[in-house]
Amino acid sequence: MRDLIISIVLFVVMITAIAGSSLFIIKQTDELCEAVGRIPSIDSPDCEKRIGELRIYWKDFKKIARMSLCYSEINRMECLIEELECHRQTGNNNDFEHVKVTMVSVLKEMARHEKVTLNGVL
Repeated sequence: MRDLIISIVLFVVMITAIAGSSLFIIKQTDELCEAVGRIPSIDSPDCEKRIGELRIYWKDFKKIARMSLCYSEINRMECLIEELECHRQTGNNNDFEHVKVTMVSVLKEMARHEKVTLNGVL
């Protein structure tokens, strides 16, 4: 009987950790999408500052998210942030806007993978 109680408690702790991680990732990716949306056009004087803020916010998020996110997703987002800065420096507006759209898409895909659904269980 004692073993049953211990395994039920461990199961509840595991489910709580999974749900908490999922909620954290979903909430933070939504905030990161908003941060990407706040990046102004490439010729704005505030652009460099916003990219720097996004980079800092991403690094803070990554410290916790790397426990549940795939390395390739994390690496992809870091590459996109650096690519965004590169396009800002070179003045390539079309690729700059394309990278912003790609970043939002990658973040939404991260959130989609973290959602707890019956489709993921079955």
